[in-house]
Amino acid sequence: MLLHQGLPIERTTWDRRGRRQHEVAYDITSLPPDRAGEARVLGLARGHWTIEGLHYICDVTYDEDRCRIRTGSAPRAMATLRNLAMASCASTFQAPSFAQTAC
Repeated sequence: MLLHQGLPIERTTWDRRGRRQHEVAYDITSLPPDRAGEARVLGLARGHWTIEGLHYICDVTYDEDRCRIRTGSAPRAMATLRNLAMASCASTFQAPSFAQTAC
């Protein structure tokens, strides 16, 4: 697999005390520039971190990694209950994203 593109992604965040943090991350892709411009590559990167955020919720909030339910249909049932809880919370407490408030 050839790597065709690399691009920096700059992030500025603020912690709970209001301190500003700035970092630069680099993304690489095997998609050539004619198939994926800057906007598409950034969209793919954001989509990836959206999924990672959900995994973080499962791992930290629900302590999913230490769950001992491993037999029969119980693992799927527990995953369904966790997903239902996340969806319920997301629809109840959904705050507007920066993109929605900035436009």
